[in-house]
Amino acid sequence: MSIARLLRQQDFWAGLMFMAFGAIGIGGGLMYRVGTTQEMGPGYFPRAIGVALVLLGAIIFMRGILAPGKEVSRWAIRPLILLIVGILAFAYTLEWLGFVVAATALIFLSGVGGKEFDFKEVILLCAAVVTSAVLIFVKALSLPIPVWP
Repeated sequence: MSIARLLRQQDFWAGLMFMAFGAIGIGGGLMYRVGTTQEMGPGYFPRAIGVALVLLGAIIFMRGILAPGKEVSRWAIRPLILLIVGILAFAYTLEWLGFVVAATALIFLSGVGGKEFDFKEVILLCAAVVTSAVLIFVKALSLPIPVWP
């Protein structure tokens, strides 16, 4: 396989991405105490997930090198921009509009970015995700997240 063809392989790039995120997780966990399996420290989880991502990335990377697979398609700019705008909208509106409005904006903007946008599906997804998240994070875990403005 030529270098040019290798650089167009999805698995090649996906493997590199997983390994990079894993290395970031491992690096981020280095400044914290690991502890033991029974008494985990704050660095245990980032390192464990980082190692898992590096291993998974190595497998995917090797698969991209050894076997021809799908080629990377063109970048879809619209979904990328709408996803970033949705994340920023969530981050900047959470405190003053509350979780329900901020999460709905995030889900809606992300859904609009997709090719198969269906308004009814996005509304149902918003209702399910927001309700579940409020029940889990606000009610069950008692996190101090404003639910409404």
